[in-house]
Amino acid sequence: MKKNYFLAAAVFMMLFSCNSGSQNDQAKDTSAGTATTDSMATVTAPVFMPFDIVRLQFKVKNYAKWHEEFMSHDSTRLANGIHKYVLDRGLGADSNMVIVVSKIDDAQKVKAFYSSSQLKTALHQTGIVGTPKFLHVIQSDTTEVSQDQRVSVTHHVKDFDAWKKVYDSEGKDTRAANGLIDRAMARGIEDPNIVSVVFVITDMAKAKARIASPDLKKLMTDGGVDSTPEILFYRIAEKF
Repeated sequence: MKKNYFLAAAVFMMLFSCNSGSQNDQAKDTSAGTATTDSMATVTAPVFMPFDIVRLQFKVKNYAKWHEEFMSHDSTRLANGIHKYVLDRGLGADSNMVIVVSKIDDAQKVKAFYSSSQLKTALHQTGIVGTPKFLHVIQSDTTEVSQDQRVSVTHHVKDFDAWKKVYDSEGKDTRAANGLIDRAMARGIEDPNIVSVVFVITDMAKAKARIASPDLKKLMTDGGVDSTPEILFYRIAEKF
């Protein structure tokens, strides 16, 4: 039983640094200064590159013990192309709900890893239940913010491009006025019409009111959302 627990933990814990002189000297100094200025002027922020993730959500009995095991199994994750990215926890009484978000090198290899019969048996015996979600991140804002609370909205749409036009028509300013700041967007790897959007919460009351509002429901209908949205409130526990 203990062996199986460690195996399950190893897996689900997988679950963005002089002024004087000749005219020649002065010319050299000027040239050097210009080069430095030009060099500084060309420094730009890194270009965002889409990436794949696996997201695991499950509950643990003791977060501290689970976290200790999680941190001890990095080699197992790396051997399967799984890289620590973000750890999230549920809010309030749901703090033992854990969300592990990992960057992955090869989605098919990771899927095979999670599908092994030995792993499934170990998970079942230890009571850890969760289905990994494989997503392709197409937008991500890594700007540092003081707020650690997030909400993710995941649903299926009839046509992503049509949905995106409606989503964009709402606008970032409207969402911000309702306590929601755009943070990330991802599509399902197997089904690209599965969409998951993550927001920073700046005002919880406004955010919850907006999510439950008839206006947002109409936008979803107009955008072709054809499944019940999975809405998850959580906080960032650790970033790697």
